Amino acid sequence: GLYSHCGHAYDVSKKEELEQIINLDHSRIVQFLNMLQQKLSTSKPCDISSKIVSALDISVGSTPSVFMHHKNNVFNNIANQIEVHPG
Repeated sequence: GLYSHCGHAYDVSKKEELEQIINLDHSRIVQFLNMLQQKLSTSKPCDISSKIVSALDISVGSTPSVFMHHKNNVFNNIANQIEVHPG
């Protein structure tokens, strides 16, 4: 699986700043998953690399951001399971 903790969310005081941090966290996770799939596809058939990446469980969150991750559906059709956790 893949675990992400956006710890820099503790330093913000505005909702808009928190949303930016969450969006950045999500985009970096998606970017990593795309790079992983690309690397895997060089050594394995594309359909197998896609299945490997989509089988990963993703865990994201921090205490300040725990209630905001559900608003972003960026992980739909990317991962097997999404877990949102507090710090």
